[in-house]
Amino acid sequence: MTAYTSWTVNQNYNYDICFVNLFTNSKSQHIQDLQGSEGVGYNYPRNALIYIFGYPYNLAQGEIMQYCSGTAAYSKFGNGYVGQTIPCDMTGDCSGGPWVSILCYFIWCWLYYIIEQFYNQ
Repeated sequence: MTAYTSWTVNQNYNYDICFVNLFTNSKSQHIQDLQGSEGVGYNYPRNALIYIFGYPYNLAQGEIMQYCSGTAAYSKFGNGYVGQTIPCDMTGDCSGGPWVSILCYFIWCWLYYIIEQFYNQ
C-alpha cells in the first residue's frame, strides 16, 4: 500500500488517500486486464454530479453496500482542508469508498457504444 506521509504522520486531510499496489500474476497479467478497473482523476470541478459508494455501519454492521449521489461542493470541514463534499446521509465507516462521476449501467453503456459507433461511421 502507498499513502502520503503528510497523512500517515501529520493527519493532513488534503493527503488522505491510499493506493493498493498489486503485482502481475505468474503470466505477467495485470488485474485490471483480467477483471476491469476504473480510472483515477484529480482536481475535478465542483458542481458535478457524483456517486459515492460505501458500507455504512448502520446497515448490518457494514455488510450492505449503499450509495448516494449529489452535487460536489466546497467542503466546510475546516482545518485547511480544500477537498470536496456531497450531501450524503451514509453514516460512519463509509470513508474510503469510490467517488464516481459517471455511473454507467451495462445496458446504457452498451447502447451508448452502439449509437456512438453508428454516428462515427
